[in-house]
Amino acid sequence: MPKFRLILIALFGMFILGCSTSSNRNPAYQGKKSGIRCGKSAPVVHAECFEAQERIEEARRKARRKSDHDSWCGTACLAAKQKKRMEQLRQRKKKQEYSDWCGTACLSGRQKSKLEGKSGLTGEWIGEHWYERHADSFRLRRMSGENTFESAWAKNTSYALILNNWGLGQTIEETYELYPDDTVVTTKSQYLEFGFTFNLSDTTGDSLTLTLGAGAPRGEIEVTTSTNTFGSTSVSGAGYFAVLGIEFWIFELLAGYRVSNIKYTGLGSSDSSVLGLEGSYTMSGSQTMYGLGLSF
Repeated sequence: MPKFRLILIALFGMFILGCSTSSNRNPAYQGKKSGIRCGKSAPVVHAECFEAQERIEEARRKARRKSDHDSWCGTACLAAKQKKRMEQLRQRKKKQEYSDWCGTACLSGRQKSKLEGKSGLTGEWIGEHWYERHADSFRLRRMSGENTFESAWAKNTSYALILNNWGLGQTIEETYELYPDDTVVTTKSQYLEFGFTFNLSDTTGDSLTLTLGAGAPRGEIEVTTSTNTFGSTSVSGAGYFAVLGIEFWIFELLAGYRVSNIKYTGLGSSDSSVLGLEGSYTMSGSQTMYGLGLSF
């Protein structure tokens, strides 16, 4: 009986010892349950930590090799998209530097219209560039034309000053005509002219101007015959013209067409003993003119 009690006591003691041991589990099992911890503070060193560390070192070595390779070959190793991006940035920087240099002359049509609406900027297009003007601009023009025939010629020279759109000018017209009886008729007329200039840029899209005008003449005529010379300063009539201008920066190329109709009366001689010529001398014609102008 005592032996039986000893056996029971021994079994009960072993049972109690087993229960206390199971309540204090191995930390390794706790690590598996809550996640693997790596590093110096980890209670247990796991094989997975060595594998993770090896992968990190391999990634670092690849990144270091790629950096060394890129620094050696430069843009030759960049992808096509990266090259295109760098080229766009370079072009944008170049365009910005050019815009800073040439100012409003490099503005596009949309930028120009925005500036006009916001800041009151005035000007007009000359080719692909915007040429800025002051509110009060003016033009200087000179044109000439000449017609030659078998026994006659005519030439004229025009000067004009245009402030904004209204212009004031003068045309000097000279003619010479020889008749079969050796009579020579020469005239020198001066036209005081007024004109208005239209800007065709909004219509055609080009830097074009059209000037229409008219003028009244004053001048003198001289008729030389085989026996005497006659003259007069009594003149009437009118002259009409149209001029097309094409602008290049501050210069204008001009082409025009002119029509004049003039009449001289009261042809008399300087010799009081000689009677004057009866009737009048009428002259009409048209002429093409070309010239150059400056626009400020």
